Formats: sequence, structure tokens, C-alpha cells
Amino acid sequence: MGLLETTRFPSSPEPITSQFFRQWINDAGLFEGIHDRKISVLGFCAVMQSHL
Repeated sequence: MGLLETTRFPSSPEPITSQFFRQWINDAGLFEGIHDRKISVLGFCAVMQSHL
């Protein structure tokens, strides 16, 4: 995660992780199936446990 916090796309001043999580939250409404929602929650839990 440290590398993603320091890496930026040339067109943006934000770290890649900020852009990734913003997009993830913005797209959460598109997860229509129960499986999609479960995987999203499991992924979020895994990220939260990864010692950011």
C-alpha cells in the first residue's frame, strides 16, 4: 500500500489509492447482484485489515 500512496498518475495530484477507493464507492450502486455486494464487502474488510 505504501507504493500506491506515493504513486500518482501524471494527470492527477492524488495518490492512486485515493482514486481507487473513490471509484469503488462511486460504483457501489452498480453492484446489483448479492454476490457482487458480498465480494465488495469482503474486499473492503480485507483492505481494512491490511494495516494501511
